[in-house]
Amino acid sequence: MNMQYSLNDEELRFECKGKMGGYKTFLEFKTYLCNILEKHPAIKEFYISFDTFPLNLYALGLLLKFVNTDHYKINLLIQNYSCFKMLEDLELITKFNVKYQKDSNA
Repeated sequence: MNMQYSLNDEELRFECKGKMGGYKTFLEFKTYLCNILEKHPAIKEFYISFDTFPLNLYALGLLLKFVNTDHYKINLLIQNYSCFKMLEDLELITKFNVKYQKDSNA
């Protein structure tokens, strides 16, 4: 999984490309994202884009923790319709302010 971010006026945009495989990949995702948030405590809202399906359930749990416990506002940009549909079926569209955008590289 390739991860990169940009920070502009305390607005975090986090991009994840490629499959988030097993637990090891999740730990890399968690460590990377948590380090950014720790270095920039003023961030209370951030944007994450995912381009693959399925979305790792560990990552989904982490994002739920960020919303429910840490009170971050998360905006997800999903570039895979199956992933978008899964979030819709789980009734998480509103919680994560999910937007679907067809991947222009697909």
